[in-house]
Amino acid sequence: MSVGYAAHTNAAGTAVSAAAAAYKAAAASTSAQKVDILATLALGSGTETDTDGNGVAVTVTLAGGAATGTIEVTIKYVVD
Repeated sequence: MSVGYAAHTNAAGTAVSAAAAAYKAAAASTSAQKVDILATLALGSGTETDTDGNGVAVTVTLAGGAATGTIEVTIKYVVD
């Protein structure tokens, strides 16, 4: 599973390309687990997103074998 964001436009009107693994790089698991997807600076901890008012879609990508079950992503944010 990888967690990233979809392409979007920042507040300056510049297009920002999608980044499929901006927050969580691919990791395999065969059982339920809880992972902090923003655990390090390299994975987006403390980053700021300056969008054009439409926000940014967070994406989850599964690869490999058949996946079943639920994916739950929680991100805390502040609106300034």
